[in-house]
Amino acid sequence: MPAPAHRKWLYALIVSATALGSAEWAAGRVEAPFPAWRANDNPSVVMTGHPSRLWGLAPGERKNVDTVATVHALGLRGAVPEGPRTAGEQRVVVLGDSSFFGFGVADDQTMAAHLERRLGGVTVINAAIPGYSTEQSIRLMDEVVWDLEPSLLVIANFWSDTNFEPFADNDLLTTADASRVGALARSALLRWLAVGVSKALPVGGGRIVTWPQGEALPEAGERRVPVKDYATNLDALIRTARSRNAGVVLFTPPSPVEIEAKVRPPHQWEPYRKVQRDLAALHGVPHVDSTAAFAAAIAHDPDQGLEAWFLDDLHPTAQGQRLMAKLVVRALKARDWPIDPVMGTADGPLDASGFVDTTPASRAGRPTGDRSPITNLFAAESGPESGPESGPEPSAAKVSLRIEGGTPPYAISIQAGGQTVASARLNKPREVKLDAPRAELNVVVTDGKGIRKTQVLSSVQRNATVSF
Repeated sequence: MPAPAHRKWLYALIVSATALGSAEWAAGRVEAPFPAWRANDNPSVVMTGHPSRLWGLAPGERKNVDTVATVHALGLRGAVPEGPRTAGEQRVVVLGDSSFFGFGVADDQTMAAHLERRLGGVTVINAAIPGYSTEQSIRLMDEVVWDLEPSLLVIANFWSDTNFEPFADNDLLTTADASRVGALARSALLRWLAVGVSKALPVGGGRIVTWPQGEALPEAGERRVPVKDYATNLDALIRTARSRNAGVVLFTPPSPVEIEAKVRPPHQWEPYRKVQRDLAALHGVPHVDSTAAFAAAIAHDPDQGLEAWFLDDLHPTAQGQRLMAKLVVRALKARDWPIDPVMGTADGPLDASGFVDTTPASRAGRPTGDRSPITNLFAAESGPESGPESGPEPSAAKVSLRIEGGTPPYAISIQAGGQTVASARLNKPREVKLDAPRAELNVVVTDGKGIRKTQVLSSVQRNATVSF
């Protein structure tokens, strides 16, 4: 006698549930984690994990080689202006990586600090973060810096974009975004499937990437930002700046390798320098290529040697930071800034197809033993201040905050486990949504008069109203 229909459905449901459960268990056993910052927070390290930008600066006083870097609650080095920009006020923002953050130099000796002194009466904001590419800096601008109302950007993103790594930044950031989707955060099977489906999709756009714990990362064979994407990113920054009435200076950092002629051209970053030159010409904005100026300064006083200008094979000393600031000021004076606001002038979409990476295959990859922030995203390459006990970061989700009353601007800091995991700045009372881990959170909001309000959110509470 045939079984009743409801029994067949029940049997099928049990079989399906068992199969899915087994698949979920198997996926969990072989799962490779999403990239997330694995290094423990440490006062001797300036960087910490960030939910949407992979890593950022840890607020407070942090050890910076033999000196100290003071990081604002917004995750930027040095002071940050309060309140909206007034009529006639000029605010300059420096974007870039560790060379412009000021690796190994004191707060008052960074390029941004020298610029502020040389320009006089101008506020200069240091928004350079070690290891940041244009992909990350665009997110930084959208999340924090545009709200500071800059009137000029000095875009010095270069070395990080040109570096070779196991994964491209767009893939890592796409994966970080996907990791905050509830279903993917909860199911190892869905994460495993997402990686497979992503690999099968046509090239273009970010892919989902993971790497098994305990295994060596693949060879560094991909540019962090491919040259066409680099052109698109710089173009987008210039056009966005123009839409916000802000000008742009493009800056190519100095290259000790070229100054010492250690490596014969073509250098692996030359296609990216061409992008800067071509986009500066296209948009009619200044371009500062600083290597020749450093070579001339060294030749003028050979007794000082290269070590007077560079701490290592990449980072300028305080003296080098001062020269970089001098070159920017010279370029601005040549254009009579701010009378000429040096805003981009190109109309119509950018055709990036003409930008080709001509670097020979023999020049690809990173030098042996050379580490980068990317290695801290995977447990297998976490570095000495991390370890298996670090574990994956808690999955993140949006926190919705509504600010009411008080006096703008409002500085928002969301902390978890004593670390700042999200921050924002608002110029008026409104609602803002920020990414933060699913953990107990301490929300701190300070208004323009210095009045501070705090709230504690449980691991499941994702909405709050902060009233002054």
